[in-house]
Amino acid sequence: MLEHLHSFRRGLVRAFLLAGGMKSGLRNAVRSADAMSRPPIVPGVQDFTDDFCLNGLPARRGDLVKPGYIATTRPNGSARIIIGQHAFMLRADSKI
Repeated sequence: MLEHLHSFRRGLVRAFLLAGGMKSGLRNAVRSADAMSRPPIVPGVQDFTDDFCLNGLPARRGDLVKPGYIATTRPNGSARIIIGQHAFMLRADSKI
């Protein structure tokens, strides 16, 4: 009796796989897992090197940058900041 059930179940699984029914389900599961593994994007200063200032004051990682703020880097500085949905990369001797 059990052998009959196992062979019937194997046949169903095989038919399902051959019909392509598993591809979309597996693809959606992988896509969903990938989307859930990304950390949320947090606005503000992401990282910087050397001298980086906001409105003339030294900046720290995580500082919130609002529209209208003046961000400057010195000769050896660089920074990555996020304002709303926009990301900016500042190179050396930049001012925005």
